[in-house]
Amino acid sequence: MTGHGRPEGRFVGKVMVVTGAAQGIGRTVALGAAREGASLVLVDRAEIVHEVRAELEGLGAQALAVTTDLENYSGADSAMAQALDRFGRIDILVNNVGGTIWAKPYAEYREPEIEAEVRRSLFPTLWCCRAVLPAMLKQGGGVIVNVSSVATRGVNRVPYAAATGGVNALTASLAFEYAEHGIRVVGEPNSVLKSYRSRPTTSARSVPARLTAVGPSRDPGRGPGPGRPARVIRPRRGARPRPRCAIPPARSPRTCAP
Repeated sequence: MTGHGRPEGRFVGKVMVVTGAAQGIGRTVALGAAREGASLVLVDRAEIVHEVRAELEGLGAQALAVTTDLENYSGADSAMAQALDRFGRIDILVNNVGGTIWAKPYAEYREPEIEAEVRRSLFPTLWCCRAVLPAMLKQGGGVIVNVSSVATRGVNRVPYAAATGGVNALTASLAFEYAEHGIRVVGEPNSVLKSYRSRPTTSARSVPARLTAVGPSRDPGRGPGPGRPARVIRPRRGARPRPRCAIPPARSPRTCAP
C-alpha cells in the first residue's frame, strides 16, 4: 500500500491510451500510470510525444507513441488500431484533448472560429470513444475517462462551453448505454487533474482515483457491472414534481409554476 492508502501497481497488466499526452495533464497521467505498471499508448499531434515515450521507457514502462489528428475520426481509428496492434487490448482510455482557443463575446466569433472551438474540444473525445468501443465490447469491459471542464457556464467562451457540455452529455449517455457490458465511463474536470499535475509524479496521487477501478465493479453498492444493469432512478410515490421556474424579467421577483 502507498502512504495514501492505495495499492501499489494498480495498472500492472493494463493497457492505457492517453490522448493529448505530449504535455500537461496528459503527460502527467501517463507518467503516474507508468510508475504503477501500465503499458502506455501516447497519442498527440505534436512530435514531442515521442520524447514522452522515451521518458516512460526510461522508467521501464512499455510505451508506444502515435502522432495523429484526433479532430478527424480516421485519426482516432488509426490510434486505437495501432494500440491493438502493439498490445492486443485497451483497458483504459483517457480522453484529454481540448481547450479554449479564443476568449471573447459570442457576437464577435466568426463561423470558422466557432467550428474550430467545437472541433477541438468535442470531436476528439467523441471520435475516440467511438473508435475504442468495439475493442472494449469484444474483450468484455474497460474504462473510459473523459477529461472535461466545469466551464460549461460563463462568459466569453460560449463555443468552448457548448463543446464541453457535449462531452459531459456524451459521458453520461455512454455510461448508461454500456454499463451492462462492463464498460465504465466517467468524467473528470480538468481543474481536479491540474491539482494532480502540481504534485510529484512519484506519488500514487499523480493519477486520479477514478482511474483506480479498472473493469466492472464487484461491489453492489458501487454501480453497474456484468449482469447488473445501470440503476434507473424513479421519483418517489407521491413526490411533488420539481417546479418549473421561468426566467424573470429585469427587476422583477422570480416566479415559479408548479
